[in-house]
Amino acid sequence: MLHATPPAHHLDIDYISLKGPGVLASLALHLILVALAVFGVDWIFPAPAPEPLVLDVTLEELEKPPVEDAVETPLPPGDATSQDDLPPQTVAAGEPDQGAKLISANKSDEAVIRPEHMFFGGSLKQGNEVRWSLRALGAETYTLDDYLGSYRIRGEDRIIRILDGRKKYGALLFHDVQTDTLRVLTRYGDKIFTYGPSLEATEPVVGSITFLPVKHRAESGDVEIPSRILWLPENPPMKYGEMVRFDEREVVVAAGLRGHLTTPPGNAAAPAVVWVADAGCRSHFAYRIVARELALHGVAMLSLDPPACPDPGKDVRPLVTPAHVRQGLEFLRARPGVDPARVGVWARNGGLSPALEVFDAAGGPAFLITIQEEVDQDALTPDLVRAPKNSRSLWFLVGEGAWAARMGESLAGRSVDTRAVEEPRGYDRRTVPDADIDRLKLVGPACTAMALEWLGVASASPDGRGE
Repeated sequence: MLHATPPAHHLDIDYISLKGPGVLASLALHLILVALAVFGVDWIFPAPAPEPLVLDVTLEELEKPPVEDAVETPLPPGDATSQDDLPPQTVAAGEPDQGAKLISANKSDEAVIRPEHMFFGGSLKQGNEVRWSLRALGAETYTLDDYLGSYRIRGEDRIIRILDGRKKYGALLFHDVQTDTLRVLTRYGDKIFTYGPSLEATEPVVGSITFLPVKHRAESGDVEIPSRILWLPENPPMKYGEMVRFDEREVVVAAGLRGHLTTPPGNAAAPAVVWVADAGCRSHFAYRIVARELALHGVAMLSLDPPACPDPGKDVRPLVTPAHVRQGLEFLRARPGVDPARVGVWARNGGLSPALEVFDAAGGPAFLITIQEEVDQDALTPDLVRAPKNSRSLWFLVGEGAWAARMGESLAGRSVDTRAVEEPRGYDRRTVPDADIDRLKLVGPACTAMALEWLGVASASPDGRGE
């Protein structure tokens, strides 16, 4: 059966009707892709606007809760405590009273903060509005040197000395003068030190010292407040001590001659000595242990500086001359607070030679005290020893028994008192300046105690003067 083939120009109406929607969809999709390429995704799906970084907040005043009336709680029956015995209610600080005292870091009336010490225009406030000066705000720092000295135990005729033993023991030393107890102090805290049962043993701990130091300044108001200690001995209770303050100053003795004067507290007329050391330039700190021990018992001391000492670069061993000793005697006799009839000389080793030259003449010293040590190269030998004829003298002979015996024989038949002193433990026999100073630290206190007894100054009175 033959089928007729439609002509080439014939349109298939069914085909067009089926393909038309697909062509339109394809055109629409292409248009969308072109638009996305040109304008981006945000053109169809815009991004939300960013939130502001700063928010405007409106604060609403909160409603205050009602204050309930205080209700007084009655005491339970049978309670013996009355309402009057209860602690008072805390009252908020208001305006300060007109008569109120200024708050100070120190409770002394002399330690109040003064307007010239303020740094806010000198505006002086009261109560917790006190404006401290920079000095008051700054924390003080202390060294071991600030703890050295003699402390008088309150309520007792007792002295505790803190000595410098760093060179030999590497620490400070505790010395109870009453019992002659000497101990090494071990640092436990910033200002707390402990000691053991003996000089060699620091454990177990049997006592402690807590330092409460005070720095003194001429411009401050707390110059009358001494440094203090809290001493917890092996047998309680705890004891409280205050550092003994001395008047120590450099003085001009005469033209070309300077010295260092240590005087005790108080105004009573005191005996005094001119300290004549052996040859060499030494600081007055080398003799301070004797000077302070004397001042503690009411005796003033003047140590002389040889005129050639200002140049430490030269290897010189200047010696105080007899003329210097006479000038020192005249200086002390004219000094207020010194009894001119009780001014003597204390000479050590080679210093005895010029000292002896001023005795047995008009205006000579009232007495002589001397320390002669066998190991010192400047000490007088037995064949050169002599004593004043018209003045009493006290001789401390530090050395071996045979040497002390020979020295005593040379002084026999004269009006002298001799005391043989054994070399204490730790006595340094080297002939060097440092050893010389260390030796005086060891023998000085014992010799001073015997000298005070010899002078009739056996103990210290409460004001620091001898009885």
